[in-house]
Amino acid sequence: MMKYASLFSLFLLSITAWAQSPQVDLPDNLNQRNEDGEKVGTWVKYHAGGTLNFLTQFVDGERQGLRLVISEHGQVRAQEMYDADTLHGFQRYYDGQGRLERELNYNHGVKDGVETEYYVDRGRVRARTSWSNGEKDGIVEWYYPEGVVSAKYNYRQGSIEGLVEYFYLNGPRRSATYYENNQRHGEHKEFHENGQMKTLGMYYEGDQVGLWTYYNEDGTVLRTQQFREIEE
Repeated sequence: MMKYASLFSLFLLSITAWAQSPQVDLPDNLNQRNEDGEKVGTWVKYHAGGTLNFLTQFVDGERQGLRLVISEHGQVRAQEMYDADTLHGFQRYYDGQGRLERELNYNHGVKDGVETEYYVDRGRVRARTSWSNGEKDGIVEWYYPEGVVSAKYNYRQGSIEGLVEYFYLNGPRRSATYYENNQRHGEHKEFHENGQMKTLGMYYEGDQVGLWTYYNEDGTVLRTQQFREIEE
């Protein structure tokens, strides 16, 4: 894997350096078309200043294989893979300074697998999302810049289902809520930072129902509030 990564880096550096010399003629095997006028092989485009902007592989007019998007300063902005003109395989996207922003997998044009987003200034994970056939499916986690989980959701075929948790920066749970079909539905708890209960109540199809109790940090009851009862 390191061998292929090194070869790719050398190729990218050489093609970028070559692109910065507008006096150099294009090789015959670039920007070609077949007998039907369709793009084939490697195609390149340039920024106005002469530096490489796009490098794309084509087969009979369709993007196939590697596509690179490069900034006018020589930084890779996108590293994409295509099959039959649709995104397919592992993709990476970068900010203007070449720092990794996002990476994810596509299966013939739809997200499939784990998508990871990053805090570019720290190189740490910002969010991880599980995808299946183009829909969120499984665990979705968000992180503080310090690297600690801030929230955790459960998805099933694009819908929030089950337990949703939020966390304080120092680790303890801040809240725990049950969802059904994208709505709060079931028990809801909030906690003080010291771990004591802060709020306890129930949701029904997104609405607060029944008796809600609010607590002080020492565990004593602060107040209660009655909401409508669930109709049987």
